[in-house]
Amino acid sequence: MSSIPFSSLIPVVAIFVMLGAFFVMRMLRGTGTAGGYSKTLGTLAQELGLQITKGDPMQDMVTLHTAHQQSRSQAAGGVVGTLMGDRDRDSGAHAQGVVWGRPYDLNYEQHTELRQGVLEHTTTEWFDFSLGAALQVQAPAFEILGRNIPSYIGIKPQTTLRPQPTGNAVADAHFIVKTDDPRLAAALAPALVPLVEAEQSLHIVGGGAQVRAITSRLGYLVLLTHGVAIQRSLEQIACTLEGRPATHVGG
Repeated sequence: MSSIPFSSLIPVVAIFVMLGAFFVMRMLRGTGTAGGYSKTLGTLAQELGLQITKGDPMQDMVTLHTAHQQSRSQAAGGVVGTLMGDRDRDSGAHAQGVVWGRPYDLNYEQHTELRQGVLEHTTTEWFDFSLGAALQVQAPAFEILGRNIPSYIGIKPQTTLRPQPTGNAVADAHFIVKTDDPRLAAALAPALVPLVEAEQSLHIVGGGAQVRAITSRLGYLVLLTHGVAIQRSLEQIACTLEGRPATHVGG
């Protein structure tokens, strides 16, 4: 009975080793958490006074894009990744309600699109996790960014408006306010001072009939850790734009 040379088995052994490593890495990623911190969609919605209209209330919003991270890792696996089920991924959640007499909505959408070839692959991802407040007036365009946002967070300016000083030393030290109207920058400053701790991921865009706090895939935790404070500031900004006091907003 002839024997098979060991050298001819090396490719087969290598494939099984790769498959084993693939499954172990997938399992470990699936159980990862952000330092043990977690917050469900239901808890977040309750904190913001909103009702869930889409999504699982028990979904952990801290690890909400784990499946999408796995998709990107799978794509790097070439043919093996294809055999193990590389595919497009969609996730989403939505909550809405009326707080302080104003409509608010929380939105999460993420789409990962994989295009796998024999020698190369491409991964395209779209991400939105944001909290918005409706306005009773049509507001001019403006944008607020943390002054010291790390580049890896991936927050990109949404407007070409020029930065304007607010005249408030604390606000100007921590935030960039972009608007065509210097008076608006000054008026928005009081709403920004309470958000100093959220500076490194804060991004607010306003104009038209809404003002919205938006995040990036690597900066979305700001809405989980500072969501209530951000909502209060959105309300104060909205009232400023509408020309009425915000004394109803709790501290």
